[in-house]
Amino acid sequence: MPSTFEWRAIIDNPNVVGESLSSKITNTVNDLLVNNSNVDQEVRYTVTPRGIASLCEGDAFEVAVTVKPVPLLTVNNTKPVICAGAPVNISLSTPVAGSVITLTSVTYNGVTGTLSNNTNYSSGSVISETLSHSFNTARVVTYEFTITANGCPNSTIYSTSVTVNPLPSAQAVPASETICSNTPTNITLSNPNSVGGTNYSWIVLTSTNVNGATSGSGSSIVQTLSSANGTSSGTLIYRVTPAAAGCDGASIDVPVTVNHLPTANGSDVTICSGSSTSITINANPINIPGTTFQWSVLPSSNVNGASSGNGSLISQALSLTFT
Repeated sequence: MPSTFEWRAIIDNPNVVGESLSSKITNTVNDLLVNNSNVDQEVRYTVTPRGIASLCEGDAFEVAVTVKPVPLLTVNNTKPVICAGAPVNISLSTPVAGSVITLTSVTYNGVTGTLSNNTNYSSGSVISETLSHSFNTARVVTYEFTITANGCPNSTIYSTSVTVNPLPSAQAVPASETICSNTPTNITLSNPNSVGGTNYSWIVLTSTNVNGATSGSGSSIVQTLSSANGTSSGTLIYRVTPAAAGCDGASIDVPVTVNHLPTANGSDVTICSGSSTSITINANPINIPGTTFQWSVLPSSNVNGASSGNGSLISQALSLTFT
């Protein structure tokens, strides 16, 4: 005998939206039920069959419907901006048990990473892959996730991005320098990989017998250095670090040798007009191997034969001029 059915939800489940609390007469229980909690919920219906022609009422029965939650995903990206060569920190969480989180897409945009599309994670997982690149501008890496639980997918695509800033490089010209004591260095710093906004700082990594070297910053190192003891050469190393947008590049070392100044000594002599000088020049009091000597003649109004020269012996025939 053809029948129809009268049905309604027995009680209102406060965690479910959409159940019909007033009676409906159809052949299908067709409520659109939404579970607003994180665990399974039950909605119970009472169903009473009725004859279409006879209008006779049959025995009522109950139908239980389990409404599973659609999981929500929380993506916590604690490092949205990093330097090339640093790890990301993206945590994934959901309160719904049995959830499967899927990395549906990772767009590296030229950045080197380690993940593959369609990798599955569970709640509490943390993505900490290291991202690197050699570009001179920032690159953005985008991660997209979906989530499903117990056969119930969430159609939302959860997306988060990480900006990967470049690492600047440094170059020193000259790469090493040798100067005389009490003269300034002249070291120019530049950025070969052309990362915008690069700044340079340096420290004195090591120093032996050198005065005047200090830490600093700028595009050139100009510092007057001297031999500390005044009698021997000294050495030091500047360590230069480039930085841009909070990212330090690889440091370079710039060695500097500071040569001490040589000394010269000679004795006064008295000669007869027309005789030759015999002045021996020595390196006292500081005898530096390889020292050479040059001399010049100070103005004189009545001596002939003196001229500039070089060597360790001044031997020149001198004579007086009378007027």
